[in-house]
Amino acid sequence: MAAARPILPLRIGDLKLALPLDLVERVLPMVELDPLPGAPRHVVGTASVHGRIVPVVDLCQSLGLHGRDRSASDRLVLVRAGARPVALSVEDVEPVLYVAEDALAASDEMPGGLPQFDGMAWTGTGRVLIYDLAACLTAADELRLSAALEARS
Repeated sequence: MAAARPILPLRIGDLKLALPLDLVERVLPMVELDPLPGAPRHVVGTASVHGRIVPVVDLCQSLGLHGRDRSASDRLVLVRAGARPVALSVEDVEPVLYVAEDALAASDEMPGGLPQFDGMAWTGTGRVLIYDLAACLTAADELRLSAALEARS
């Protein structure tokens, strides 16, 4: 029997994504965000998470999709993107799935060269794209974000 890899499925509209579960710290309800002037466009503000100020990335904007208004029912997925914790704003989070290693495809096996994705998995409900957290904040984004956070404090 093939080893199973746990993933956390996320939904933004009709798009179903997932994160490797080992990169997820926790899932939180949406909170009111504080603005962060000077941050990259897809960093839509900050949230206080147990006393930590965490930048919030709108995953829809990060992927270059049509923006949508956040709602009170949205979720924040707290992850570690590089050296910093980041909260991803998503429409919904589904229960953890365990996907057999042989049901995963690496990014070089994906059609169309989608750089924001680390691969895809086939589940009982169809294909799920595995989001690459490294694509969340580029080196230039990190510099802008650091400067915006510094200016705020």
